Amino acid sequence: MKNLKNLLFIFIFLSNIAFSLDLNNFKDRQSILQDVKNIILYEESISRAYEEYILTKYDLPTITEVKTILGDLKLQNVDISPSFSLNNNHLTKISYNLSDDINDTQIKALYESDTFRKRTYYRNGEINFILEDVFAKHLYDLIKQKGSGLGVCAGVANAQSTATVSGTIAAGYLKAIDGSKGLVLDSNSIRVGLTEDLGDGLKLSAYTQFKGNSARGGNLTKEDSAMTLSSSWGSLAYQNTRTSTLARDVGLVGDNWLWDNPYSSNNKEVFSREAADYLTYTTADMSGIRASVAYFETATTSQA
Repeated sequence: MKNLKNLLFIFIFLSNIAFSLDLNNFKDRQSILQDVKNIILYEESISRAYEEYILTKYDLPTITEVKTILGDLKLQNVDISPSFSLNNNHLTKISYNLSDDINDTQIKALYESDTFRKRTYYRNGEINFILEDVFAKHLYDLIKQKGSGLGVCAGVANAQSTATVSGTIAAGYLKAIDGSKGLVLDSNSIRVGLTEDLGDGLKLSAYTQFKGNSARGGNLTKEDSAMTLSSSWGSLAYQNTRTSTLARDVGLVGDNWLWDNPYSSNNKEVFSREAADYLTYTTADMSGIRASVAYFETATTSQA
């Protein structure tokens, strides 16, 4: 009987060491409430990191990988030491992280309520979380069905993309046919391009170009556009441009806001350039030799 009393005394003593806060003390209670709020917010962060991992890695993360992204949770009280884990059977569930030593019903009610929760919720002794992104939900279902990460999609996730913006501005001294002369901003253009590595040797590149009337307040004019898909088999390119002319290439024709526009010279009495669509296939390099075949048609809409 004496030994039993000693054991009971030791148990009570150790329990007091394990949880030394006085929940009836205002300061201690406020501290606990703040820590409970921080635990909830950390669980919210776990749900966001979990979804982001699926979208970028095309796989399901472990709790260790999630913690690596978020860092460790820092609390005011060492008595509260939540051990976050993911339920292996239902992957969108987090372990219940409120210490069993906290027997206060109001504090437990706060933890289990939706007061600070947006993506997580309490049910049946566990914290569930919601995948909000529709694509992430589809990926999650595919990964669960396959039982592992989506290797093919992972290759796409690691693909590289590059966007470029370039252009030209030209100025000079001009003497017009009517005798007027002076400094002039001759031409300006801007090109927006994109290159996307689609993975497995497949590459997509595209650009579109605009030209501006150099006069102050002048209009912006759409010019060439092109898109090319290339791989080990060669390249397939679509281009919306204008038929070529040597006179234009060597600068015998002015831009479209001067007296000769890029389509024609002297009201088409000398030559005419028309808007056109090209579809071209070019083979891969074969010992320094490439072959190409092109389909051409007059554009159905005007190209300035």
